[in-house]
Amino acid sequence: MTDASDVQIVHDDIVSDSLGVGGGLIGRDAALAAIDDRLRSRRLVTLIGPGGVGKTAAAQAAASTAAERFPLGVRFVDLARVDEPDAVAGTLAGQLGFESPEALLHSPGDQGVLVIVDNCEHVLDAAASIITALLDACRAPTVLATSRSPLMVPGESVVALAPLSNARDDGLAVADLPSVRLFLERARDAGVAIDADEVDLVADVCRQVDGLPLAIEIAAARTRSMGLAELLGRLDDGVEVLDRPRFRGSSRHRSMTAVVHWSIDLLDPAEADLLEWLSLFPGSFTRADARRLLPDSATRDVDDGIDSLVDASLVSTDAAAGGIEYRLLHSVRACARRRLAERGELEGRLDRLADQVVESVWARLATSGLVWDPDLLRDVASRFDEITQSLRWCLSHDTEPRRAMSLCAALFAVVQQGRAHDIVTVARQAFERWPDAVSDDVPRAMAALGTLATAENLTEHPQEAMTLATGALAHHRSGWASVIVRRALGQSQLAQGDPGAAAASFAEGASEARRLGHAAVALELELAIAQLAADGGDAVGAIDAMVAARDEATSIGSVLSEIWASTLLAWTTLRSDAPAAVASATTTLERAREIGYPTACCGNLRTLVYGHARAGDLDEASAALDELYRDVRDRGALGHARLLVDAASVLAHRIGDASWASLAATVATAAPATVLSHPGFDLEDLPPTDQPPLLIRDAFRAVRRVIEAARDHSADTSVDEATRPDPTIRWRGGAWDITFAGRSVTVRASKGLADLVTLLAADGREVHCLDLVGAVTREESTGEVIDARARRAYEQRIRDLQSDIDDAEADNDHARAERAHAEFDALVEHLAAAVGHGGRTRRAGGSAERARSAVTQRLRAAVRNLESVHPDLGRHLQVSVRTGRYCSYAPEHPTRWTVEHADQ
Repeated sequence: MTDASDVQIVHDDIVSDSLGVGGGLIGRDAALAAIDDRLRSRRLVTLIGPGGVGKTAAAQAAASTAAERFPLGVRFVDLARVDEPDAVAGTLAGQLGFESPEALLHSPGDQGVLVIVDNCEHVLDAAASIITALLDACRAPTVLATSRSPLMVPGESVVALAPLSNARDDGLAVADLPSVRLFLERARDAGVAIDADEVDLVADVCRQVDGLPLAIEIAAARTRSMGLAELLGRLDDGVEVLDRPRFRGSSRHRSMTAVVHWSIDLLDPAEADLLEWLSLFPGSFTRADARRLLPDSATRDVDDGIDSLVDASLVSTDAAAGGIEYRLLHSVRACARRRLAERGELEGRLDRLADQVVESVWARLATSGLVWDPDLLRDVASRFDEITQSLRWCLSHDTEPRRAMSLCAALFAVVQQGRAHDIVTVARQAFERWPDAVSDDVPRAMAALGTLATAENLTEHPQEAMTLATGALAHHRSGWASVIVRRALGQSQLAQGDPGAAAASFAEGASEARRLGHAAVALELELAIAQLAADGGDAVGAIDAMVAARDEATSIGSVLSEIWASTLLAWTTLRSDAPAAVASATTTLERAREIGYPTACCGNLRTLVYGHARAGDLDEASAALDELYRDVRDRGALGHARLLVDAASVLAHRIGDASWASLAATVATAAPATVLSHPGFDLEDLPPTDQPPLLIRDAFRAVRRVIEAARDHSADTSVDEATRPDPTIRWRGGAWDITFAGRSVTVRASKGLADLVTLLAADGREVHCLDLVGAVTREESTGEVIDARARRAYEQRIRDLQSDIDDAEADNDHARAERAHAEFDALVEHLAAAVGHGGRTRRAGGSAERARSAVTQRLRAAVRNLESVHPDLGRHLQVSVRTGRYCSYAPEHPTRWTVEHADQ
């Protein structure tokens, strides 16, 4: 449970009027400082407050400040996309890039990462459960959660975010109150200039909406169409206002709801109707998505309508790879859906959404008859939340299974791209709801069962997959759906150690796919048969079949099939021509990276580990194994762990590391996820082992040790330091390739690493810290941390709180006393930090001092990160990089770096 002493209520009403340090938030200095302080020592920080108080913005701003302290950066999870508690764990894992919750919890996590888990309140228990499991399983993550209520789990540190100050007794001029400043800024954004004599009206508006930032932004956006007096009158009529604002509570939440309802009422009917349609989307959407969903009579107004809703602060914009995406904040979506429910229209519109999802997804899938299109797979994956929301709707409202089975079947397009755990959950529910769908010949039910069976294999339930597949084939042995069912059956047979039966199932599926003209699926199954033949000893025949498949894939333009054929061909060619296999795997790996094909990336990296190890190039072998390790670890791809451990066992045996035996035993017990998972021990002639297998987390750690041991072994047997080539650092689109002392690593870009590159390129010359941070002018000290007026306000508030504490304790009102104590302690701590010895106020540093501190911390973090992946380089930089107002790279022995930037 949360310790009451660890709850900090943060009011910004007595803080200086500067912009917040994170992303220009107004009036949030104290909150951001409190969050940052907690993130330095706690692994779970929960930011609580009422809807519309700005929890998400504060969390993101605090994360941007803290990001330098986390080597793997910041990851964001939005739980507003899910309403079902049983989908929370899978949603969190999926948004973090993991295949399942189990994969997430088995990630070894040896580098720190900050995970923002946003909007926990509506699935609080489920969110608390998976967050607790994550923190218990992995030491690396730190979680910053946002919720209207604490998670109430052990170790939780709670920061309560108060509304923006709108009280006149803060010692600040009215125009300097944070709430008023936010209103004025947003009004300017809307093209409205507020006269100085109207500032008091602005303050009244801010008080009417309780200082809630979202309500202030919505109200300010309305100044384009009405004056402040009219605006205030509308609020007087429509919004409940508390006599004495509290930091959170149901009344304030009702105020936020009323503001959103009021703002929707001010829209013209077409805009209000559009907003209510858009509230049906569980996550982000595009303009094209909106046009698809709306009735034909309304689509002509979509563009102008969305622009108006953005201007009214009711719809937010996000930059995405394919262009601009839009989303509704949770508070706005909930209000819009509530309005539909009150009019009895919500169910009808959700039903229409389900129809539209089925129709549009299957129209897109119809284009993939001959080839697997990477764009198609990404398109369907981007709509995963929309598909599963509609599927859950159908499960709870439909009386017949047609739509549910169509939606389950559509998920086959993304089952290999992750989220297999979630697919198992919803697809099992569909077949529990309609167990006879396949035997009753429901359209697409057979394909839905094939999707479920495939997902069961991917989540390591091959027996369940086999039972489903064999039962389905007893009813339907032909048609496209029977192909994917046979594919799943073959995978389950292979996982259970029967490659002969697997080959027969694949052959039957390929024959039917050829008959139906589904070339891409036929090629995949024929390649599986060829790989099984190679594993059985017929490498020559297998290579001929793989070459033919690759050529056919090229001729029909099936890029995924071509890359997969080349991947299997490189692995099989290792047996006869290792240099050719390495060259082929290197080329294919780059193509797989370009289109985001993780299975092919892993397969080619394993080939490179084997190929380089056989050639005696331990540097390249360990580098390939390191990349394979990071890929499998970062995606939580337990299905590919067998490839990783297999490659590590061979490299360990090559360098004489005793861990090879336990790693080899682990490979023998791991279920193969693909036909490429067959161990390659016959290539290296590993002896038998009687060592027990490792648990998956221990296996990951053992792989990490093998990588380090291989590098040390290479260093011990390499040429003398003096004969080594100059070290190099090269930009490679989001990362730096660094070679030093004969070892190469790839490191993700960061500000600290950019500073380091500048120093290396300077070749011993000193660089001023302001030049590193990009400052243009140099300021002297910015004055006292708090001015006299703010200090007097602190002291008066402390005296008032002491009186409140005495009164509360006298009345036995322990809850009020605890709240006052929490604020009292926070204010005393903040005032103590701002006041030096003898009561003298501290002074904040000028721009140079702030730059010096920032650059020093960034460089230190970058060097620590490098030391974790390249110890020799880290130790070298520890003694060679000098920080201060002037920074430099000054090694003990002359060392000249070759630095290649992106534009070279």
